[in-house]
Amino acid sequence: MVKSMTYAYKAQRVLQQNWIKSTIIRTPERFAQNGCGYSLLLREPPGKAVSVLENAGIAVLRTAEL
Repeated sequence: MVKSMTYAYKAQRVLQQNWIKSTIIRTPERFAQNGCGYSLLLREPPGKAVSVLENAGIAVLRTAEL
């Protein structure tokens, strides 16, 4: 989960450059907190993606499994 739609697009671009596929989705209500309304849906465990995003300066607010 990221803090805004802008960060979701930035995160998706960074992941794409690192060969990690993602889809931007509205954060499901059960996971949304403090207004984080957008998430990136991955088909693989989030560990590598979180590391890539943090190295690029993009804060990941939370990870969750659907």
